[in-house]
Amino acid sequence: MYTLVTLAIVSSFTALNLVTVSALSRMTYSMARDKLLPGWLGELNRFRAPGRAALVLGVASLVYVIAVGSHWGPTNLAAWTSYFATLFWILAYACVVIGIVRFIWTKYRSEWSWWRHGLIPLIAFGGVVWVARGNVNPFPPSPLSWFIWATIAITLAVVVFAYWLKRRRPDIVERAAYVFDDQEHDGSSMHQSASGVQEDLGAVDEDAGPVIGPA
Repeated sequence: MYTLVTLAIVSSFTALNLVTVSALSRMTYSMARDKLLPGWLGELNRFRAPGRAALVLGVASLVYVIAVGSHWGPTNLAAWTSYFATLFWILAYACVVIGIVRFIWTKYRSEWSWWRHGLIPLIAFGGVVWVARGNVNPFPPSPLSWFIWATIAITLAVVVFAYWLKRRRPDIVERAAYVFDDQEHDGSSMHQSASGVQEDLGAVDEDAGPVIGPA
């Protein structure tokens, strides 16, 4: 049984790390492509993968693992990193739930459904709150408690920076919304792209009828 548990833990961590590196590599590549990060990170290799971004992230992760693991031990490394990452995942899920409700309500009010866009997100948000409560109550001892304060501080710093950036360089904030898009975007094309969505959705083929629309 101990061997099975060990294998399950190792496979889980391996899969989690692969997914994390893949997603972060894609994000880093897209941000560099849209001039939010150094341009040399926005290059694809011969396999059409963001190899440079993956290499940088892999090396940085390896340095972190060796430095922290050799000083505090692999068990503490795994526990602390997992807890810190969990706090940000909880925050990300909460932002997604709130963001979807706000997006539908402000952009597609005519399609609003109290069931799909009201009750279901409310249930999801309740689940996020329940998980968050289980991670901070009772308040954990240090160093885990430090990660809670660090999460709050980093979140506030990001929010302040985002508002400052939106006032000073709104084109960068607009490009940030397209980090997972396959097309390159510049500041001048953002509004054209956004305003053209409704026209594309309402495009009509003379012979076949609406190209995109409800079934």
